[in-house]
Amino acid sequence: MAGGARALYLKPTEVTVDRMGVISPTAVAGDGYSRLDFPELVARDRRQWIVVVARISRKDAQEALERRQQANRYLVI
Repeated sequence: MAGGARALYLKPTEVTVDRMGVISPTAVAGDGYSRLDFPELVARDRRQWIVVVARISRKDAQEALERRQQANRYLVI
């Protein structure tokens, strides 16, 4: 893809896990295994990350940061 190469994109991927959440590269869904569908983020250098796309409100994010700062303060004391 010379010139028009995408630097960063998502592609669908599936992961098969057992009941304990352990990834099984060869198992088929069913028989104690579940198939999970995720988007996979692919970078220009071919590194890949499985991601979960989520929407978080600004208010919730600010409250979470405040709680973390408060928790860190108590850990330092």
